[in-house]
Amino acid sequence: MVLVERPVDNIRHRLPATVGFFVLLILLPLSGCSFGGGSETDPYSRLEGDHLHLAQGQKELFWFSGIHSNDPEHPMFSDLKDAFERFEPQYVLVEGGFHQDIPESSEASKRRGESSYTAYLAREAGTSVSTTEPPLTSQFDYLLDDYEPEAVLSMYLLRQTVQLQREAEHRPVNYIPYMLGYVEHLVEGGFPLQGQRLTEDWLQESLEPHLGKEVSESNWKMLPAWELVYQEEGLIHEIYERIVEYRDQYSASRIMDALDRHDRVFVMKGADHIPGQRRRLEEYFDTLNDQ
Repeated sequence: MVLVERPVDNIRHRLPATVGFFVLLILLPLSGCSFGGGSETDPYSRLEGDHLHLAQGQKELFWFSGIHSNDPEHPMFSDLKDAFERFEPQYVLVEGGFHQDIPESSEASKRRGESSYTAYLAREAGTSVSTTEPPLTSQFDYLLDDYEPEAVLSMYLLRQTVQLQREAEHRPVNYIPYMLGYVEHLVEGGFPLQGQRLTEDWLQESLEPHLGKEVSESNWKMLPAWELVYQEEGLIHEIYERIVEYRDQYSASRIMDALDRHDRVFVMKGADHIPGQRRRLEEYFDTLNDQ
C-alpha cells in the first residue's frame, strides 16, 4: 500500500485553540518511560499489558503500551509482534523519526528500539508507517517563545544523555563525539546555534552549570541526567514537561487524522504518553457513536 501523506496543515483543526498549531519534535523519543530488562524492577512488567484499545463501528485504535528498550532479548518485542499481527493494522504511527531509514533485519531494528521495530513490522507487512511527532523546527519555535536558547539546548543535551545511558547497556557509545554530532543534528533541524564552534570545551560549558562537574568518557554514564530531566523541580524539568505536553497534543491530532482515513490504526509510543492523550481519543470515538 502506498499512502500520500496529507500536509501537516490539514490537521490544524484538531488542535485545541489554547495550544495553537503544533509541528514536530526530535527524531528520538522524549519519553520518561525507559530502561529495559526482565527483572521485577523493569517498568514494562508493571504495565501488565495495559494497552489503549478503542473501537466504535469499523474504527479501531490499538496503542501498544510499552517502554523504551533497545535490548533485543526484552520480552516486550515478542509481545509487540504478537499484538501487531493480531491487530492487522491498515496504518501505523510510531514515536520519533523511526519510520525513516528502517533497518533491514529484525535484530537491527530492535537495537534501535521499539519504534524502529514497529516500523520494521509495518514494512514487512506492507503497511504504511509514519510518525506521531511534529516537525523539529516548530518544536524549537514553541520552546524558544518562552525560554532562552541555552536552557532549551541544555534540556535536549540532558535528555539525550539519559537516552544514551540506557542504550549503553546494549551497545558501545563514545559519548562526547556522539553528543557533538547530535548538536549538529539539532542545528541542521533549525536550532539557532549558527556560528558556534562545536567543541568538547563548548559541550563542557553547556552541561557543567546543570551537573556541577565536568563530563568525560569515564563518568557520563553516572551523571544525574535522569533526575534533572524527570524528577527535580527546576528549569530543565519545566522545559521537558512543556515539550511533552506539546507533543501529546500534536500526537493525538495525528492519530485522529489517521483514523479519519483508515479503519485500523496501530500506535507505538511510550506508555507514559497515554494519560495525556486518552481523553481526546476517547472523545473522538464517542463522536463516532453519535454519528
